[in-house]
Amino acid sequence: MNSALELAIKEFKEADLKNISQRSGATLNKERIKIDYLNQEYSIHLPEVEISYIGNKEKEISPREKIIILHYLNRSKGTQLSDKLIDFRKIPGGNLYYSVFENRVHKPFLKVFGKTPSLLLEASLTLKGTKADFGDSSVRILAFPKVPITFIIYREDEEFPPAGKVLFDSSVYDYLTTEDIVFVCEDAVGKLIKNRNKN
Repeated sequence: MNSALELAIKEFKEADLKNISQRSGATLNKERIKIDYLNQEYSIHLPEVEISYIGNKEKEISPREKIIILHYLNRSKGTQLSDKLIDFRKIPGGNLYYSVFENRVHKPFLKVFGKTPSLLLEASLTLKGTKADFGDSSVRILAFPKVPITFIIYREDEEFPPAGKVLFDSSVYDYLTTEDIVFVCEDAVGKLIKNRNKN
């Protein structure tokens, strides 16, 4: 993990920060870059590339969070959203990672919201989720400024058990690797479940 973080920091230091901010939707000033990840503001202080929460500098950020944020910034190509939604398996390498994605994302999501789809929107509000028009309940969450994710629940009926889907804009691979998409969705589902359990 540390070597991955070191590599991400090295790549970030060598990049044109103005281009990074323009392509990723981050905000740049002389001392820091600000970026939103799952409705939490992060500050990347320059030139040392120290990452902290805005509004809570004492709270420790995990190495994985730091890596995901830096990977997003380093990888962002500035591609416009296509508004064409795709399944994880349509992402390059998605078939290879699909069993991991299913275990870490689909199953926990479905376990919590499969029988209570009406609670999905409420659970998404602290992530600034907005209602989408799919299935029996669906929400659209901006994981990063250029990475919307749509979570969908289909209610169980007499013939079929509940089902869930996670869809992405077709541009997602221009912002995150397939492995990072798994991590981002896992984080998003974890927050949705945490919010659901508070209600």
